[in-house]
Amino acid sequence: MKFVTIFSLFLVFSANAQKKDVFMPENLKIDWQLVTNNYKGKEQYLATFTLTNTDKKNALPASGWTIYYNANRDVVKKDIGYGLETFRVHGDLFYL
Repeated sequence: MKFVTIFSLFLVFSANAQKKDVFMPENLKIDWQLVTNNYKGKEQYLATFTLTNTDKKNALPASGWTIYYNANRDVVKKDIGYGLETFRVHGDLFYL
Protein backbone atom coordinates (compact mmCIF):
# COMPACT_ATOMS: atom_id res chain seq x y z
CA MET A 1 0.00 0.00 0.00
CA LYS A 2 1.43 3.37 -0.99
CA PHE A 3 0.84 6.33 1.30
CA VAL A 4 0.62 9.82 -0.09
CA THR A 5 1.11 12.83 2.12
CA ILE A 6 -0.19 16.22 1.10
CA PHE A 7 1.80 18.75 3.01
CA SER A 8 1.67 22.50 3.31
CA LEU A 9 3.21 24.94 5.74
CA PHE A 10 2.13 28.32 6.94
CA LEU A 11 4.28 30.49 9.15
CA VAL A 12 2.72 33.11 11.39
CA PHE A 13 4.69 35.68 13.34
CA SER A 14 3.52 38.26 15.79
CA ALA A 15 6.10 41.01 15.67
CA ASN A 16 6.79 43.62 18.29
CA ALA A 17 6.22 46.96 16.50
CA GLN A 18 8.66 48.82 18.77
CA LYS A 19 11.67 46.66 17.88
CA LYS A 20 14.04 47.91 15.21
CA ASP A 21 15.52 44.55 14.26
CA VAL A 22 12.73 42.06 13.64
CA PHE A 23 13.07 38.54 12.31
CA MET A 24 11.46 38.35 8.89
CA PRO A 25 9.61 35.12 7.97
CA GLU A 26 11.08 35.14 4.46
CA ASN A 27 14.48 34.48 6.09
CA LEU A 28 13.29 31.13 7.43
CA LYS A 29 13.62 28.06 5.25
CA ILE A 30 11.44 25.12 6.31
CA ASP A 31 12.09 21.68 4.91
CA TRP A 32 10.01 18.56 5.54
CA GLN A 33 11.45 15.15 4.73
CA LEU A 34 9.84 11.74 4.87
CA VAL A 35 12.28 9.39 6.62
CA THR A 36 10.24 6.19 6.31
CA ASN A 37 6.71 4.89 5.79
CA ASN A 38 5.32 2.03 7.90
CA TYR A 39 7.50 3.17 10.79
CA LYS A 40 7.95 0.38 13.35
CA GLY A 41 5.76 -1.86 11.19
CA LYS A 42 2.68 0.29 11.82
CA GLU A 43 0.55 2.54 9.63
CA GLN A 44 2.58 5.59 10.59
CA TYR A 45 5.50 7.46 9.11
CA LEU A 46 8.60 9.15 10.49
CA ALA A 47 9.35 12.61 9.13
CA THR A 48 11.65 15.50 10.01
CA PHE A 49 11.32 19.27 9.98
CA THR A 50 14.47 21.31 9.37
CA LEU A 51 14.34 25.03 10.14
CA THR A 52 17.15 27.12 8.63
CA ASN A 53 17.56 30.80 9.47
CA THR A 54 19.21 32.65 6.57
CA ASP A 55 19.15 35.96 8.47
CA LYS A 56 22.69 36.64 9.71
CA LYS A 57 21.56 39.45 12.01
CA ASN A 58 18.37 38.29 13.77
CA ALA A 59 17.57 34.99 15.43
CA LEU A 60 14.21 33.24 15.33
CA PRO A 61 12.39 34.56 18.41
CA ALA A 62 12.01 32.19 21.36
CA SER A 63 8.25 32.82 21.36
CA GLY A 64 5.49 34.55 19.43
CA TRP A 65 5.50 32.36 16.31
CA THR A 66 3.60 29.33 15.03
CA ILE A 67 4.15 26.90 12.16
CA TYR A 68 0.96 25.34 10.75
CA TYR A 69 1.17 22.15 8.73
CA ASN A 70 -1.01 19.37 7.35
CA ALA A 71 -0.44 15.69 8.06
CA ASN A 72 -2.66 12.85 6.89
CA ARG A 73 -2.00 10.83 10.07
CA ASP A 74 -2.16 11.74 13.73
CA VAL A 75 1.06 12.90 15.38
CA VAL A 76 2.07 10.19 17.86
CA LYS A 77 4.59 12.15 19.91
CA LYS A 78 3.27 15.56 21.01
CA ASP A 79 6.51 16.81 22.64
CA ILE A 80 8.91 16.62 19.70
CA GLY A 81 11.99 18.01 21.44
CA TYR A 82 13.95 21.25 21.24
CA GLY A 83 11.23 22.90 23.33
CA LEU A 84 8.64 22.32 20.61
CA GLU A 85 5.24 20.70 20.87
CA THR A 86 2.72 19.86 18.18
CA PHE A 87 -1.04 20.27 18.50
CA ARG A 88 -4.03 19.30 16.35
CA VAL A 89 -6.22 22.21 15.27
CA HIS A 90 -8.87 20.18 13.43
CA GLY A 91 -8.82 17.24 11.05
CA ASP A 92 -5.39 17.09 9.41
CA LEU A 93 -4.29 20.61 10.43
CA PHE A 94 -1.60 20.79 13.13
CA TYR A 95 0.74 23.45 14.47
CA LEU A 96 4.12 23.68 16.23
